[in-house]
Amino acid sequence: MKPTNVAFNSLDAGTSPDKPAASTTTAVVFCGETWSLDSRSIACHEPFLSNLQPIERLQKLKELDLSGTRVSDLQSVATLPALEALRVDSTLVANLKPLYGLKNLRALDLGSTKTSMIEIEKLKDALPDLWIVVPGEK
Repeated sequence: MKPTNVAFNSLDAGTSPDKPAASTTTAVVFCGETWSLDSRSIACHEPFLSNLQPIERLQKLKELDLSGTRVSDLQSVATLPALEALRVDSTLVANLKPLYGLKNLRALDLGSTKTSMIEIEKLKDALPDLWIVVPGEK
């Protein structure tokens, strides 16, 4: 059961994430769209997405949904200090160490990943208030 204070609110509510921006001087191109540097919520389900480097400039991002992509490395996600909710279900993610420093992260969906329970336990030690959907829980 998902706690009520967990993020994913705009993604769960069926509303669309922030609308893409028009100019790249104050924006980032990611997942085939141009996003404002002020974007708070992004969902990308592009099946061939693997490079997350463009999101490193989105310092205000609170919700990121990458489910169904080919993402395996979360190093770029580690640069998002405001991130509260991350969905990486049905991805290639296995190593959670890049997330250890995300003190605002409150919700993580790892369903249908190859992440080991050892990795998950280490993350829980680093972020004890984090709510996690573990592989096989969905």
